[in-house]
Amino acid sequence: MIRALMVACTLLALATLGACAGTPSITIAPSSSPAPSTGAQSGALLDPQGNVVMYVTNQSIAQGRVDIAIDVDGRPVVDRQFAAGSGHNFKQYVLRLASGRHVLTAHSLTGKASLRRAFFVNGKQWLVVSYWYSTKAQGTPEPRQFDFRIQDHPMFFD
Repeated sequence: MIRALMVACTLLALATLGACAGTPSITIAPSSSPAPSTGAQSGALLDPQGNVVMYVTNQSIAQGRVDIAIDVDGRPVVDRQFAAGSGHNFKQYVLRLASGRHVLTAHSLTGKASLRRAFFVNGKQWLVVSYWYSTKAQGTPEPRQFDFRIQDHPMFFD
C-alpha cells in the first residue's frame, strides 16, 4: 500500500511539473521484492520507508534484455533481467542506508560491463544505475557500460 502510494505520488509530481511534456511515457515500476537469488541480507537494505531511492534501467538499443546484479557494501540488492522496452523503463528499489560512505557494485554477464562506485549518503538521496550499449547499426556506437548518478532531490527522467 505504501509502495503504491509512493509510486502514485511520484507520477503525480512528474505530471504536475510537466517533466514528461512532449516526451515518450515513462514507466517507473517499483520492485516488490529482491530477485529470488538475493540472500537474506538484502532484506535489511530494502525498506519501503528507506532514505535512498534507487532506479535501475537498461537503456541499450542493441541489447533488449540484460542481466544486472547490484550490491551495496557487498550486500546483494538486485539480481534480475532488465528489458529496454521503450527506453523509459525504470525499476525502483528503496533502500535504508546509514549516513556516510557506501560502495555500489553493478555487474552484467550478458552485458559485459561492470561498475564500482563509492558514494556518500546524507539524508534522503536518489540514484540511478543505467546500462548503455549501442552499435553503429543503431546510430552512434556506445560502449557497453554502466552509468551512475546520485542527487539530493527526486529524479526526473527525459
